[in-house]
Amino acid sequence: MMNLTKQEKEMLEGKFGSGTAFCMKLLTELGDVMGAKKMITPASSHIVSFGYQFYGFVANCRDLDEEMLEGVTKFRILSTTNPKFFDTEDEKLIKKLGISDSPVEKIRESMTNRRFEALGAIPTYTCTPFFVHPTRKGESLAGAESVAIVMYNSIYGARVNRDTTPTALAAAITGKTPEFGMHKAENRYAQLQVDLSEDLKPEKFTSSDYSALGYYVGRIAGDRNVVFSNLPKDLSMGQLKNLLAPLGVSGAVMLGHVVGVTPEAPTLEAALLGREPEERILVGKGELEGVYQMLNTATEDKADLAVFGCPHAPLDEVIEIAKLLDGKRIRDDALLLIASAEPIKLFADRMGITGIVEKSGGLIVSDMCPHIFLWKQKDPDPVADIGRGINTIATDCTKCAHYLGAQGRKIMYGSPIDCINAVM
Repeated sequence: MMNLTKQEKEMLEGKFGSGTAFCMKLLTELGDVMGAKKMITPASSHIVSFGYQFYGFVANCRDLDEEMLEGVTKFRILSTTNPKFFDTEDEKLIKKLGISDSPVEKIRESMTNRRFEALGAIPTYTCTPFFVHPTRKGESLAGAESVAIVMYNSIYGARVNRDTTPTALAAAITGKTPEFGMHKAENRYAQLQVDLSEDLKPEKFTSSDYSALGYYVGRIAGDRNVVFSNLPKDLSMGQLKNLLAPLGVSGAVMLGHVVGVTPEAPTLEAALLGREPEERILVGKGELEGVYQMLNTATEDKADLAVFGCPHAPLDEVIEIAKLLDGKRIRDDALLLIASAEPIKLFADRMGITGIVEKSGGLIVSDMCPHIFLWKQKDPDPVADIGRGINTIATDCTKCAHYLGAQGRKIMYGSPIDCINAVM
């Protein structure tokens, strides 16, 4: 049994309201199962709206949402929010997609985002909150987005487990999370060592190459911590995102060290905490080509939609795509979307980058999740028609290709220029 403080016991007993009691019970039971001795106070929690789990995801999520929030007037710790289904206030996107008022209003009604904002959440609406709300090495967090988990653990050296939607919200409400797993230094050593063979030249990698590398490694790693031993030391944030994010898609990795780049891996020995790796793999050109072949399911050379920013693109990535689009024009029957966090889009607006993208016929969109937005719903509903006519999707993101391919969409997986050419 966990050792609870007086305040934690009072939360559990209902002295802070039934919603807080429900949340503390959930976290206490989780801690007991995982062998935690005590609760800790995370610096923040990244929460996923129950409304984000739209229709075909969690049937009775609204009831659970209400039960957890009963009597809650303020989140106890800083909280950030995951993307919406899509930004229902983005008139350009709504017009481009030809969506009528009815499904837009229905989506608005399904969201709990405004309630989270009223409780003090920062309305980041991004799967990459680390670009908006950075943290410190050794700082404990809570959160329910796989991309945020692996990036906070890896590039910042913060400490966070892969929470569920309810446990991340419970942490925001109680200001507590059980101490186990990634919160403890002794569990943060690398178990799988990844070496690149001589036939790979990372300095020539495109975003899709880095994403393919992470995706391949995630499938082998499972839930083990990873260390990349011989990658360039000057990787950009965009390159790190493309490399590390897929680890939590094809696998359940929470921590990926990059020797000489991430804070807990100044050396390979430091990343391994002096141990020998459980497994060591060599990744070469053939392995990456295998990922491309597996994800590519389209037989035609033209796409209905090109998607970038899954996970959301940082500014350097947005700028690079805009450069590739400059002077080009997308087909009238095709779409191109670059998804990012709203602050990134604001910078793009001010820098004239948005104008370049829109002149080409594309859009920079914020707040939305590209792959959830295109998820095929099983139940007949006006919302299911949002993605109607979008059958073949070009993307440089393995996360997008993975989830939408599983939904039966035809995928063209390739470099940014390949994706752009597919909608020209």
